Amino acid sequence: MDAPLGSFSGCKASTHTCSGLPRALQSQWWAYPDGWPDTAAERHMAVGGHYSPSTTVWIAAGVMNIRMWRGTGGVHSAALLPKAAMGRTYGKYVETFRVADPVAGYKSSHMLWATHPPTDGSAREIDFPEAGWGVDIKAFIHYPSSRPYFHTATPLGSTWHTSVIECTPSGLWLYLDGKLIGSLTGRVSDVAMKWVLQNETQTNGTFPPVNSSSTMQIKYVAYYSWVPPRRR
Repeated sequence: MDAPLGSFSGCKASTHTCSGLPRALQSQWWAYPDGWPDTAAERHMAVGGHYSPSTTVWIAAGVMNIRMWRGTGGVHSAALLPKAAMGRTYGKYVETFRVADPVAGYKSSHMLWATHPPTDGSAREIDFPEAGWGVDIKAFIHYPSSRPYFHTATPLGSTWHTSVIECTPSGLWLYLDGKLIGSLTGRVSDVAMKWVLQNETQTNGTFPPVNSSSTMQIKYVAYYSWVPPRRR
């Protein structure tokens, strides 16, 4: 179902709804509300941004478009959440994406984010794919005292790519275009997570040019719940 620009409006954290969306999509998607600061703004960097799904996101012909833009001030960014993957502890997360016209200074950090801070040593955040637009895709796992990461030689650019995160009680596996790019064995996280497709201002000191824009496109997302193997 299509949703024109402006549909991702009336987004409320209290209900995880965006009232401007067509009813059929309200049960599938939520977005961080207009006005929430992005990471660069929270860190008080020279250029930051605020989430603005009402001015950046639309769906057409089955493709979600996220056009981040900057006028003469801050960046208008967007973070989208598939509601089927909210509050899940384990599972498989699949996404097909590209950046149609990469511009330096914009970035993505699509992640599993703990709904509550873990207190048992679990990872609070699993970032994949993460990259500045036009820069090689990476993965980061955020434990309380360490941050293992994996690097690919694949840029986040105009070519379509498919990422897969598989998280179970026995480990974590990360795939890009069908190839394993990193894994961790043993318990990585056993806390409830939400899947956040976060797109925002770059945080490494590279900022988007004034009066610029750049568009991420997502044509497929799917969440598969983890089912414990049967005992024989």
